[in-house]
Amino acid sequence: MKRALPPAERYDLIVPVPLHVSGMRQRSYNQAGLLARELGRMLACPVNQRLLRKQHQTLPQHNLSATDRERNILRAFMCKEVLSGEHVLLVDDVFTTGATVAACTKTLLAAGAQKVTVVTVARAG
Repeated sequence: MKRALPPAERYDLIVPVPLHVSGMRQRSYNQAGLLARELGRMLACPVNQRLLRKQHQTLPQHNLSATDRERNILRAFMCKEVLSGEHVLLVDDVFTTGATVAACTKTLLAAGAQKVTVVTVARAG
């Protein structure tokens, strides 16, 4: 993931795509959070795993069409703090249609982030 990022780019904060609390209970870890923590260590950049919150449970995205994914994830996320022009690196494990990272990006920008860059481990086809 680090090699996929532009070498000259600097980030103020790394944020993983969050799981809903019920998903967290079921899985006991957030794979995006684990990836974000490692990237933070490699880039010497702070990681905030609590900034974004998934405020309601959604249907599993992998079974839905692109249109249904966007509808499913609409207003699912909230930002728990006001940001002030930060460049945020948003980390997710798998990019399929982009509906989840688009919703998270929109939420971060609305909270005051200046720029959001997305990095994922894999792209599903």
